[in-house]
Amino acid sequence: MAKPIIPDKMSAQMRAGKAAAVFVEAKTEEVNLHTERAMGGDVEGIHDMRVAVKRLREALRLFRPVLPRKRRRRVMLDVEELNDALGRVRDPDVMMAHAAWVGEQDEVAREATDAASALWAEARQAALQHLIEVHQRITESQRLEGRLRQLVSAAAKRHRGPNDLPLDAFSYLAVTASAERVRDRLTRLGRDGDPTALHRIRIAVKRLKYSIEPFRTILPALDEAYRPVADTQEALGLVHDFDILEEALAGLSDGSSTEAALHIVRERRALHYSEALVFMALLGEEAWRRSLLDALD
Repeated sequence: MAKPIIPDKMSAQMRAGKAAAVFVEAKTEEVNLHTERAMGGDVEGIHDMRVAVKRLREALRLFRPVLPRKRRRRVMLDVEELNDALGRVRDPDVMMAHAAWVGEQDEVAREATDAASALWAEARQAALQHLIEVHQRITESQRLEGRLRQLVSAAAKRHRGPNDLPLDAFSYLAVTASAERVRDRLTRLGRDGDPTALHRIRIAVKRLKYSIEPFRTILPALDEAYRPVADTQEALGLVHDFDILEEALAGLSDGSSTEAALHIVRERRALHYSEALVFMALLGEEAWRRSLLDALD
């Protein structure tokens, strides 16, 4: 995964409105950095651009209190559409990579994983064409970049409420609110590892990760609290991937190949779930919460 672009001109005492402008501009640059490879269909280019678009989207969510509402909504429509189009290309790539790994574990299972991969390859081709069309439409005449420039310019000029908060104070409010959503989801998780509940936790953890990222340069002590969040998000992502893979393989015709593949998938999913439980337990501990608050204080 490409490293995020974190602007070095942000400071703890910078106005939140100005910081939002600086950070959103950096995320826009990050998206543009990967666009050419992604539009060419490169697997890693698609991955890097999708991550960059997600970071842009989460920046727009994180700084929502200081961004003009109507301008932000217009931008979010384009960003969400681009994110969804990238996801339709990236998801088959992820599934084909996992399916290839399963097929390498057992020759009998390979027949089922090859059949599933053929379907994903076909879906990817159509999704890539759709992505190119979406990207052309929302970037024609620099529509998206123009809206983003107007948005950050307006945010930087505003002097009201949270826009004039020092960035370190704004970070405390934003990150603690995101952390509380994670803790709330964790308390509702049952013992059976229900995929729907895990998916909700994964989304909350991912948003917490992206809410911490902008402030790591101005508050270096956040790194200690950030690492378990990133580990949890990665482990939950793998659990989610294998839940989808199991569902896809189960939809194939019955047979020894499908059963062999499903056996491997379920064993691997159990391993990733065990890892996720360890990381989620860390986020549920008071020691982790204290380390986060101390870093933000």
